Amino acid sequence: MRYVFSLFALSCFYVLVSSGQQVISVTPASNDIDVEQSANVLIVFNVGLNSFTLTNNSIRVIGSQSGIHNSASISFDSISNRLTFDPDIDFKNGEEITVSLTNGIQDKNGNSIVPYSWRFLVKTNHGNSSFVNTQNLTAGSFTRSIVAADFDGNGSNDFCCCKWNIE
Repeated sequence: MRYVFSLFALSCFYVLVSSGQQVISVTPASNDIDVEQSANVLIVFNVGLNSFTLTNNSIRVIGSQSGIHNSASISFDSISNRLTFDPDIDFKNGEEITVSLTNGIQDKNGNSIVPYSWRFLVKTNHGNSSFVNTQNLTAGSFTRSIVAADFDGNGSNDFCCCKWNIE
């Protein structure tokens, strides 16, 4: 019985090790803060990749304010197995960036990678922390949430509130 269990455990270990096209490291790191607006996304894999599968559909970079970064330069160094994603448009100050690698990315043998995702924060402009003019904003009754983002693209935060009303 012990022999059968050992054989089963060994075969499970072999399957896990042999099928793992994995991400070794990412830059910016997961949950990193104070990332530069002009930062590139760097990913190192444990295997060589099929460069034809490295597209904006298989590598998704989404900013909470800037949206989907479809326009980017994607390159892969086959010696270091390092992928570089250089967005054409910089990230916005203070936004959260989500990077998702889908199983559409394949290694040189046509095997899909294990999907991988992480997030990081772009640093904010450090102000002088003195607020001279203050203004109280009222959102009225039944306000469910308030979001601050640069909706009009002018570089400053705007506010949007969502309401819920029972009639």
